[in-house]
Amino acid sequence: MMVPKESRHGDQPNRFGKVEKPEVTKAVILVGGWGTRLRPLTYTVPKPLISFCNKPILKYQIEKAGQSWYKGDYISIKLLQREDYGGG
Repeated sequence: MMVPKESRHGDQPNRFGKVEKPEVTKAVILVGGWGTRLRPLTYTVPKPLISFCNKPILKYQIEKAGQSWYKGDYISIKLLQREDYGGG
C-alpha cells in the first residue's frame, strides 16, 4: 500500500481517507548511551553536548521537535550526565 505523502511524518489517514494529525503533544528525546562511535570526542564531552556548527547536537533536536506540533519535551539522559552538564 502506498502511504500518502501527507502521512509520511506521523500523520495517519482515518477510515475515510482524511489525514489528521495525532493528538501527541510531548516528545521524548533519547540522548543516553556512551557515545562510543564518537570517541575520542565523548571522552570529555557528553554526546548530546558535542558542538556541530557552533551549536550542541541536542539543541538541534529540541528545535526540530519545537517546529512540529509538540508542546513540550522530555529528555532521557544517562546516569550522571546531568552532573556532566553542570548540574542542570
